[in-house]
Amino acid sequence: MTDRFGNYGDSVIAPAREAFAIVPNDDTALAVLPKALLIGEAGVMILRALESDGDVAIAALAGQLLPIRATHVRASSTTAGKIVGLA
Repeated sequence: MTDRFGNYGDSVIAPAREAFAIVPNDDTALAVLPKALLIGEAGVMILRALESDGDVAIAALAGQLLPIRATHVRASSTTAGKIVGLA
């Protein structure tokens, strides 16, 4: 396959090169720091952003793309589902 953009540098605003399922966990940080989160099922997410000191609750719609570099997605009180990290 030809990648016409293979010689360009990656950045936060560039399209994602990787997609991975996120399983919310109260203790463990995400293995890969995403550029954004894609929400498959509507609900609330409890997460911590890269340079935040605390967690926040975010209401998200199904199909919504959240441009947040989250280090954690907590299991407790998270009701959103089928969350995909884009990196």
